[in-house]
Amino acid sequence: MTISSTRLYALFDILTHHEAYSETQSLKDLNTITHFGHPLQDKSDQPSAPLIQALIERFLVVLPGLRDVPKDFWQSRIKELFSALARADLSESYDKGSIGIRKTLATACAAIVEFCARGSLGGYRRREPTKAKQTYDLANPEDVAKAWDDFLQQIVYGDFIDRFFAKAATTDQLTDHEPLFQATHEYMLIIDMSEQQYKISLEYLALQLAIRDREEIVKVLCHHQPDLLTSSVEDLVKVYEPIIRALHNAIDLSAGMSDLHSFLHDLVEMSQLTGKNSEKQAISVEDYVRLLRKHQGSSHRFIHQALKNGKELHEWYLGYAKHAAARYRQRNNDVQPLNDTPEDGDAAAGDLSKQLSDLCSALSDQDRTTVYSELDEHAEYLHSLNQESHRRLKMVVQNSGTEKSEISYGPGTFLAKWQAYINATSITPATAEGEVRHGGSDSVQEATSVDVDGSKKGTSLPLRENTDPLPPNVGNTLRLLRPGFRELLVSLSAQAT
Repeated sequence: MTISSTRLYALFDILTHHEAYSETQSLKDLNTITHFGHPLQDKSDQPSAPLIQALIERFLVVLPGLRDVPKDFWQSRIKELFSALARADLSESYDKGSIGIRKTLATACAAIVEFCARGSLGGYRRREPTKAKQTYDLANPEDVAKAWDDFLQQIVYGDFIDRFFAKAATTDQLTDHEPLFQATHEYMLIIDMSEQQYKISLEYLALQLAIRDREEIVKVLCHHQPDLLTSSVEDLVKVYEPIIRALHNAIDLSAGMSDLHSFLHDLVEMSQLTGKNSEKQAISVEDYVRLLRKHQGSSHRFIHQALKNGKELHEWYLGYAKHAAARYRQRNNDVQPLNDTPEDGDAAAGDLSKQLSDLCSALSDQDRTTVYSELDEHAEYLHSLNQESHRRLKMVVQNSGTEKSEISYGPGTFLAKWQAYINATSITPATAEGEVRHGGSDSVQEATSVDVDGSKKGTSLPLRENTDPLPPNVGNTLRLLRPGFRELLVSLSAQAT
């Protein structure tokens, strides 16, 4: 029985979503650190966190600067730091009865791992090149969305990176760039942080951790013998000194700091706006878009100066950008290219389509029927998320040239996936005989807004509106297919080494 591309698309989403969270959680375990694989050890045929290990191998260790650190940086300093944190046995959200900052940050990291891993494992779906569209209507949501797909196609399979670096070295004006980049720039402005994300960002900076955890982290970072933190910083300073020096020589730092000050001033001023009855005014996505559009010139000046005056910077980061983009190319010739903009499920699982199809084929008829039913429900959930994202994109594009402020949550599905991780977090029962609660429970959200000293802090939940669709139960799919998927990831890791 052949599995459809829509079901493969849903299956790939389910398996990567849950594997990413599982691996992120496992980083607190000493055994995971001990058997992590490269770069924390020379090699491992059985990496303990294959998704995360593969991303670090493909994107992090080759980053300009980090690629020059000595082996001891990873295998002695970083490995021992993570091992010491694992031995510290820091508290869990389950123990504290609320979602802590570390858990919130961990779930955000899991969502990033999920998206990056799915793209690099399956590849970005290539479509047959069509006649290049010379202009895009920035007031038309369909044109803006189309430009984003054209941009990604050109990044992964075309020569856009070369074109962008070359043009940015000659001008700091957005209007001098080709229409594709101008339209893509508009899209990137719109996919912006919401008011809730802004509050979370401030909470990250505050580092409001439980007192005991705070003491343990300070002990590991500041009092560990040998002094791993200082030696790690020294290693990083040594390898990044050429990059810092090149930036210093290439960029007008005085003007850059002035631009940064102006942006931060407007950001803080916007966050303090009040409405009727002196109540704090909610900040909309449109407000953020207007703020970023006002200050976008400063980022273009920074990039222009770095690429024009820093020849080594130009060479280093052009090479890295092309390397990173190549990791998202599909390598399986059996995958048929698209003629039009992809729809939900058209991409199936990319380069992993055959392997995931084989996993389903190995199931009994009864189990396969059960799994397919869950996949159909999950595919409908993903379609609903994408439709809601497009609706928000349309409204923001239509409002961005006006004074309207109607959207509290921006387009995209990242926040929904992040919220799903938080909602799935198990929390201590509210009473001795009560049931285990979860991150989405009202009582947990209320407890999360109170700091360890009893004071009120910014609310970090929910990340999305309550009207968003909730993910369906896929327990049977995970029970039947997740072990095989993890074996597949480990085998892919072994092949890469």
